[in-house]
Amino acid sequence: LVIWRPLPSSGLYTKSHILLSGRGKFRGKSWSDIPDTVSPSNWQECGGKGKDHAKVYVGWCEHAMFFDKGGSAAKQHCDAFNDYRSDDWYFVANTKDTLINANPGTKAYAEFCGNDWGYAAMKPSVVYDKLCDYEVNM
Repeated sequence: LVIWRPLPSSGLYTKSHILLSGRGKFRGKSWSDIPDTVSPSNWQECGGKGKDHAKVYVGWCEHAMFFDKGGSAAKQHCDAFNDYRSDDWYFVANTKDTLINANPGTKAYAEFCGNDWGYAAMKPSVVYDKLCDYEVNM
């Protein structure tokens, strides 16, 4: 999740922080402290700071989010703090057809609410409904 804040001088908005989820909690970082960001003109760039998009890697087992690839490659290893991450870090929703409106009242939201996500503490509808209640570690 990206937090946007208005710039006092212009009223325009800029990225302020990012929240990564894992084990029912969010870990936050200032946008300027994200270790690797990229611009659409160079998706494969490494080590960029303050650019348009953060590189975020999703763990294969518990789907926790990280700023780096790696973790334990052992298939039986399901640890949200050391979940395996590959080089696949991005998906760009660049057309209206690749975006999903999952706000309350939509079919997608109803499906998220009604789906049995196993023991997931952070299913999409729960995140949406309780986002302002989460304690964020920044």
